[in-house]
Amino acid sequence: MKKKLSYLIICLTAALSFASCTDKSAAEPVQTETTTTQEPATEAPTTEDPSVFDEKAAEMVKSYLKAVVDDGSALSASKLMFPEAIATKSFPTEDIAREKLFSGMEMTNGVKIGEFKTDKCEQLTDSQLRDAEAYFEKYANVISGLPKIDYTVVNGREISVTAELKDSSGDTQDYSCTYVVVDMGDEGCKVITTTAGKLDGLAD
Repeated sequence: MKKKLSYLIICLTAALSFASCTDKSAAEPVQTETTTTQEPATEAPTTEDPSVFDEKAAEMVKSYLKAVVDDGSALSASKLMFPEAIATKSFPTEDIAREKLFSGMEMTNGVKIGEFKTDKCEQLTDSQLRDAEAYFEKYANVISGLPKIDYTVVNGREISVTAELKDSSGDTQDYSCTYVVVDMGDEGCKVITTTAGKLDGLAD
Protein backbone atom coordinates (compact mmCIF):
# COMPACT_ATOMS: atom_id res chain seq x y z
CA MET A 1 0.00 0.00 0.00
CA LYS A 2 2.95 2.33 0.59
CA LYS A 3 3.86 2.07 -3.09
CA LYS A 4 0.28 2.89 -4.07
CA LEU A 5 0.20 5.89 -1.74
CA SER A 6 3.53 7.13 -3.10
CA TYR A 7 2.17 6.84 -6.63
CA LEU A 8 -0.95 8.78 -5.65
CA ILE A 9 1.18 11.54 -4.16
CA ILE A 10 3.20 11.77 -7.37
CA CYS A 11 -0.07 12.09 -9.32
CA LEU A 12 -1.38 14.62 -6.81
CA THR A 13 1.77 16.74 -7.06
CA ALA A 14 1.64 16.74 -10.86
CA ALA A 15 -2.07 17.55 -10.92
CA LEU A 16 -1.86 20.36 -8.35
CA SER A 17 1.06 21.88 -10.23
CA PHE A 18 -0.86 21.67 -13.50
CA ALA A 19 -3.82 23.38 -11.85
CA SER A 20 -1.84 26.62 -11.63
CA CYS A 21 -1.45 26.84 -15.40
CA THR A 22 -3.56 29.09 -17.58
CA ASP A 23 -6.57 27.45 -19.23
CA LYS A 24 -5.07 26.41 -22.55
CA SER A 25 -8.40 25.28 -23.98
CA ALA A 26 -9.79 28.80 -23.80
CA ALA A 27 -10.14 31.00 -26.85
CA GLU A 28 -7.63 33.64 -27.86
CA PRO A 29 -7.93 36.98 -26.05
CA VAL A 30 -11.03 38.93 -27.03
CA GLN A 31 -10.48 42.65 -27.56
CA THR A 32 -13.09 44.79 -25.86
CA GLU A 33 -13.38 48.29 -24.53
CA THR A 34 -15.56 47.21 -21.63
CA THR A 35 -13.72 47.11 -18.33
CA THR A 36 -15.04 45.73 -15.07
CA THR A 37 -13.21 46.86 -11.94
CA GLN A 38 -13.36 44.74 -8.82
CA GLU A 39 -13.22 47.14 -5.88
CA PRO A 40 -11.81 45.96 -2.55
CA ALA A 41 -14.29 45.34 0.24
CA THR A 42 -15.09 48.37 2.38
CA GLU A 43 -14.19 46.28 5.41
CA ALA A 44 -11.40 43.72 5.15
CA PRO A 45 -10.70 42.47 8.68
CA THR A 46 -8.17 39.92 7.42
CA THR A 47 -5.88 42.77 6.36
CA GLU A 48 -5.80 44.49 9.75
CA ASP A 49 -3.98 41.90 11.86
CA PRO A 50 -1.16 39.97 10.11
CA SER A 51 -1.59 36.96 12.40
CA VAL A 52 -5.28 36.73 11.50
CA PHE A 53 -4.51 36.60 7.79
CA ASP A 54 -1.73 34.07 8.40
CA GLU A 55 -4.37 31.79 9.91
CA LYS A 56 -6.80 32.55 7.08
CA ALA A 57 -4.16 31.64 4.49
CA ALA A 58 -3.58 28.29 6.18
CA GLU A 59 -7.32 27.63 6.34
CA MET A 60 -7.67 28.39 2.63
CA VAL A 61 -4.90 26.00 1.64
CA LYS A 62 -6.33 23.27 3.86
CA SER A 63 -9.79 23.81 2.37
CA TYR A 64 -8.33 23.60 -1.13
CA LEU A 65 -6.45 20.37 -0.42
CA LYS A 66 -9.49 18.83 1.23
CA ALA A 67 -11.67 19.80 -1.75
CA VAL A 68 -9.27 18.01 -4.08
CA VAL A 69 -8.15 15.08 -1.92
CA ASP A 70 -11.01 14.37 0.50
CA ASP A 71 -13.96 15.44 -1.64
CA GLY A 72 -12.51 14.77 -5.09
CA SER A 73 -14.27 17.92 -6.33
CA ALA A 74 -12.54 19.96 -9.01
CA LEU A 75 -15.56 22.27 -9.12
CA SER A 76 -15.21 23.13 -5.43
CA ALA A 77 -11.46 23.59 -5.92
CA SER A 78 -12.00 26.00 -8.83
CA LYS A 79 -14.14 28.26 -6.64
CA LEU A 80 -11.31 28.46 -4.11
CA MET A 81 -8.80 29.22 -6.87
CA PHE A 82 -10.52 31.82 -9.01
CA PRO A 83 -12.80 34.88 -8.79
CA GLU A 84 -16.47 34.24 -9.54
CA ALA A 85 -16.46 35.40 -13.18
CA ILE A 86 -13.58 33.08 -14.10
CA ALA A 87 -14.83 30.11 -12.08
CA THR A 88 -18.36 30.35 -13.48
CA LYS A 89 -17.35 30.86 -17.10
CA SER A 90 -14.37 28.53 -17.36
CA PHE A 91 -15.43 25.74 -14.96
CA PRO A 92 -19.24 25.49 -15.12
CA THR A 93 -19.48 21.78 -14.26
CA GLU A 94 -17.55 19.17 -12.30
CA ASP A 95 -16.55 17.28 -15.46
CA ILE A 96 -15.23 20.39 -17.19
CA ALA A 97 -13.38 21.59 -14.07
CA ARG A 98 -11.82 18.14 -13.64
CA GLU A 99 -10.69 17.96 -17.27
CA LYS A 100 -9.19 21.46 -17.26
CA LEU A 101 -7.60 21.47 -13.81
CA PHE A 102 -6.83 17.86 -12.88
CA SER A 103 -6.72 15.93 -16.14
CA GLY A 104 -5.44 12.38 -15.58
CA MET A 105 -5.78 12.51 -11.79
CA GLU A 106 -7.87 9.86 -10.06
CA MET A 107 -10.08 12.05 -7.89
CA THR A 108 -11.72 9.24 -5.88
CA ASN A 109 -8.78 7.24 -4.54
CA GLY A 110 -9.64 6.84 -0.86
CA VAL A 111 -6.90 9.21 0.34
CA LYS A 112 -7.77 11.78 3.02
CA ILE A 113 -6.02 14.78 4.56
CA GLY A 114 -4.79 14.08 8.08
CA GLU A 115 -2.49 16.27 10.18
CA PHE A 116 -1.82 19.70 8.69
CA LYS A 117 0.82 22.25 9.64
CA THR A 118 2.16 25.56 8.37
CA ASP A 119 5.91 25.49 7.74
CA LYS A 120 6.35 29.11 6.64
CA CYS A 121 4.09 32.07 5.94
CA GLU A 122 5.42 35.31 4.45
CA GLN A 123 3.60 38.52 3.56
CA LEU A 124 3.59 39.46 -0.12
CA THR A 125 5.21 42.72 -1.17
CA ASP A 126 3.27 45.38 -3.07
CA SER A 127 4.95 44.21 -6.26
CA GLN A 128 3.90 40.62 -5.61
CA LEU A 129 0.31 41.75 -4.96
CA ARG A 130 0.29 43.44 -8.39
CA ASP A 131 1.66 40.24 -9.95
CA ALA A 132 -1.21 38.30 -8.38
CA GLU A 133 -3.70 40.77 -9.86
CA ALA A 134 -2.07 40.31 -13.26
CA TYR A 135 -2.31 36.52 -12.90
CA PHE A 136 -6.09 36.64 -12.65
CA GLU A 137 -6.44 39.36 -15.29
CA LYS A 138 -4.35 37.42 -17.81
CA TYR A 139 -6.33 34.27 -17.06
CA ALA A 140 -9.62 36.09 -17.60
CA ASN A 141 -8.32 37.65 -20.81
CA VAL A 142 -8.10 34.28 -22.58
CA ILE A 143 -11.64 33.24 -21.72
CA SER A 144 -14.02 33.95 -24.57
CA GLY A 145 -17.04 35.99 -23.59
CA LEU A 146 -15.60 37.73 -20.54
CA PRO A 147 -15.13 41.50 -20.53
CA LYS A 148 -11.74 42.91 -19.60
CA ILE A 149 -11.58 42.71 -15.82
CA ASP A 150 -9.31 44.69 -13.49
CA TYR A 151 -8.91 42.74 -10.26
CA THR A 152 -7.74 44.16 -6.94
CA VAL A 153 -5.63 42.21 -4.44
CA VAL A 154 -5.43 43.88 -1.03
CA ASN A 155 -3.33 41.37 0.91
CA GLY A 156 -1.50 38.12 0.41
CA ARG A 157 0.81 35.46 1.72
CA GLU A 158 3.20 32.91 0.29
CA ILE A 159 2.60 29.90 2.50
CA SER A 160 4.36 26.55 2.75
CA VAL A 161 2.49 23.70 4.39
CA THR A 162 2.84 19.98 5.05
CA ALA A 163 -0.25 17.79 4.99
CA GLU A 164 -0.45 14.16 6.03
CA LEU A 165 -2.10 11.99 3.40
CA LYS A 166 -3.75 8.83 4.71
CA ASP A 167 -5.14 6.02 2.57
CA SER A 168 -7.93 3.58 3.42
CA SER A 169 -5.50 1.07 4.93
CA GLY A 170 -4.07 3.64 7.34
CA ASP A 171 -0.76 4.17 5.53
CA THR A 172 0.43 7.78 5.61
CA GLN A 173 2.85 9.98 3.76
CA ASP A 174 3.56 13.70 3.97
CA TYR A 175 2.79 16.05 1.10
CA SER A 176 4.44 19.49 1.13
CA CYS A 177 3.57 22.44 -1.07
CA THR A 178 4.03 26.19 -1.35
CA TYR A 179 1.13 28.31 -2.59
CA VAL A 180 0.07 31.94 -2.71
CA VAL A 181 -3.11 33.03 -0.92
CA VAL A 182 -4.57 36.45 -1.68
CA ASP A 183 -7.39 38.60 -0.32
CA MET A 184 -9.41 40.01 -3.23
CA GLY A 185 -11.82 42.11 -1.19
CA ASP A 186 -15.40 41.40 -2.24
CA GLU A 187 -14.22 38.31 -4.14
CA GLY A 188 -12.87 36.83 -0.92
CA CYS A 189 -9.62 34.91 -0.54
CA LYS A 190 -8.23 32.74 -3.33
CA VAL A 191 -5.49 30.12 -3.56
CA ILE A 192 -2.97 30.42 -6.39
CA THR A 193 -1.34 27.02 -6.66
CA THR A 194 2.18 28.20 -7.35
CA THR A 195 4.91 30.19 -5.64
CA ALA A 196 5.28 33.96 -5.57
CA GLY A 197 8.50 33.61 -7.54
CA LYS A 198 6.68 32.01 -10.47
CA LEU A 199 4.30 34.98 -10.60
CA ASP A 200 7.20 37.44 -10.68
CA GLY A 201 7.01 39.97 -13.49
CA LEU A 202 3.44 39.25 -14.59
CA ALA A 203 2.44 42.85 -13.86
CA ASP A 204 5.28 44.34 -15.93
